[in-house]
Amino acid sequence: MRSPEDQTQPAVPDPWVVTVVVLTWNGLDDTLACLESLAAVGDPNLRVIVVDNGSQDGTVEVLRVQHPDVTVLPTGRNLGFAGGNNVGIEHALTANPDAVLLLNNDTYVCATAINELVDVLRSHPDAAACSPVLPYAADPSRLWFAGAPYDPDSWRSARSSRYERGLTPLPDHPVVIDRAAGAAMLVRTQVLRELGGLADELFFLHEDVDWSLRARRAGWHILLAPRARIIHKVATSQGGTPYTPTTAYYGTRNDLEMARRHGRTRGLHAFMRQVGCLGIHLAQLRRVRSGTRVRCLSATVDGWLDYRRRRFGERSPRES
Repeated sequence: MRSPEDQTQPAVPDPWVVTVVVLTWNGLDDTLACLESLAAVGDPNLRVIVVDNGSQDGTVEVLRVQHPDVTVLPTGRNLGFAGGNNVGIEHALTANPDAVLLLNNDTYVCATAINELVDVLRSHPDAAACSPVLPYAADPSRLWFAGAPYDPDSWRSARSSRYERGLTPLPDHPVVIDRAAGAAMLVRTQVLRELGGLADELFFLHEDVDWSLRARRAGWHILLAPRARIIHKVATSQGGTPYTPTTAYYGTRNDLEMARRHGRTRGLHAFMRQVGCLGIHLAQLRRVRSGTRVRCLSATVDGWLDYRRRRFGERSPRES
């Protein structure tokens, strides 16, 4: 029989410290509900930052009263999805957490989701980031995101795997995916320091794709944590409508930019990829109410023209 000195137990690793960056823009009610779900997690190692992207609904004042434990960072104006999140990332890194969770304010975090994400990222040291399964809030039995293939040389920007299908069957173990979902992605601090944050110049849409492809090019993996669940209301910043003139413009421009930055094709094939991509976005007009169809068509063409002009950042207000 071994002596008590010989019966040593394996060391228990220290818990990870995670900083959550919640970006909001005129979404006070959604933000409050998101923060309530984070508080219910009950993790003392969870820090929360809310970046307010120039809201005019009193978000900053209400949060400072109702959530004094939350760091509120007002930007003063709308910096876009990329710019707003980068403000939160920069602040988060000053405290050197183990990971940063980028989280849309129109999400509801299920009780074990963050622990599941941390377990996956911690047990896969070659992974830069992982995303949870994201069901629709309006129908939690229907999927919005469960991983997504993405080929920058393809004419078609791939939708999420199992998009708008049921929750089962899903894998019971982490799987490698092409890109994370910016609505909820846990990112390793080491990789944020290595690669930087999101691409400010994209402003809105495809920032998560660009970051994921940069991470993969640097030799990292992107994972799906299928046991983690975060409910997503989807497109609340666009009034709940998935396809609008705003998404038509940024989607067209930035999708084309993804092919230029990360694709391998050049010459005629690259031009045909542009034509095919433009056709895909024009086909979306069938989903749009007739009253906004002309505006979406104009926005799609403007997105293509601004891509050709190499004009990025926020779309001019007079064009929106």
